Amino acid sequence: MNRLLTEREKRYRQAIREKLANAKLVLDSATVDDEGSPAEWYSALNELKQTLGNINNDISFIVTLLAKLYLKKRFGLFDFDAAAKPQGAPGLDIDEILPDSRRVVCEIKTTTPYIRSDFGAQQKTSFDKDFRKLADAEAGLKFMFVTEDATFKILCRPRYAAKLSGVAVVQLISEEEHAIP
Repeated sequence: MNRLLTEREKRYRQAIREKLANAKLVLDSATVDDEGSPAEWYSALNELKQTLGNINNDISFIVTLLAKLYLKKRFGLFDFDAAAKPQGAPGLDIDEILPDSRRVVCEIKTTTPYIRSDFGAQQKTSFDKDFRKLADAEAGLKFMFVTEDATFKILCRPRYAAKLSGVAVVQLISEEEHAIP
């Protein structure tokens, strides 16, 4: 795996490893018990929060690495730096040119559906924004990458298929793919 990573990706992954090690130290030293005051509980939780920082960005980076590996497996000699674009930056999550000159665009979601059978209102708004980005992109290959089985199943329903015309929905953990015509 290490040989597939850029130097920047290796540094980012190392920073996450250090953050996890520090979080373990914080958790191991936490001494809050049932008799602890709310201030003690707050202090312990806040220390953990400060140690982890924006863990969502770290998760997004790791999932971008999963997407990179999927694309590399699928299209061969395809390489990009998953750490080059800051997590949360505007625009498509992945926008690259393959060696055969085809443009590939991707959106990545780590969303767990708010309710078992569908997304919550804010989640739908966020997905709609990403659907529009993919629809507006002039690209030969379009992907919506997700990490959660429930999210994958929901996006494969006819209700969402209409918004994902020409987009392949891929569950990155299992690599299950659903191409939407």
